[in-house]
Amino acid sequence: MKLFGTNSVRAIDRVRYILLGGLTLICLAQVAHAQIFQILSVAIEGNRRIESATIKSFTRIESGDFLSAGEMNDAVQRVRDSQLFESVSADVAGSVLKINVVEFPTVNVVVFEGNSRLKVEQLEGLVLTTSSRVYSESQVRDDANSIAAAYADQGRLSASVDPRIIQR
Repeated sequence: MKLFGTNSVRAIDRVRYILLGGLTLICLAQVAHAQIFQILSVAIEGNRRIESATIKSFTRIESGDFLSAGEMNDAVQRVRDSQLFESVSADVAGSVLKINVVEFPTVNVVVFEGNSRLKVEQLEGLVLTTSSRVYSESQVRDDANSIAAAYADQGRLSASVDPRIIQR
C-alpha cells in the first residue's frame, strides 16, 4: 500500500528545493548587508590641540585595513574612551575613514568663591583641575567631592560645592 504516489514525492522534493533556495537567498542577503570597507587613509577633522597622529593611534586602524561597520564603531569607541573629546563621530567616504572630533575646552582659570573655612591654597591642593589643562567633567566632579570632604573634616557636614563653568 502506497501512502504517496511518485507525483507526491516529486512535489515534496520541489518544496524542499524551493525552501532551500529561499534560505540560501536570505543568508546571502545577510552577508551582502554586512558591508566591508577597505580603508586607505584616516582623516581627522575638528582637532585643535590634540595631534591627528595621536587620534589615529587610538583607532588602531592602518592603511589598507578591511573593516566592518562594527570594527569602525569599535575604533570610534576607543577614541571616545580616551576622554579627550566631547564628541566623536565617523563616516566613510570612498576609501577614507573620516573621524570628526570636538575637543573639550581648555581651563583658563580656576576660581574658588564662598569659601570661609579653608584657604585658597588649601583648596588648590585638593583639586586636580588646573589652568591650561583640558576640561574634564568627571574630574571637576571629583574635585567638588574632595572639597566637600575637606569641609566635612572641618565639621561642616552640610557644606555643598557647586562647580560652575563659564564658557567664553
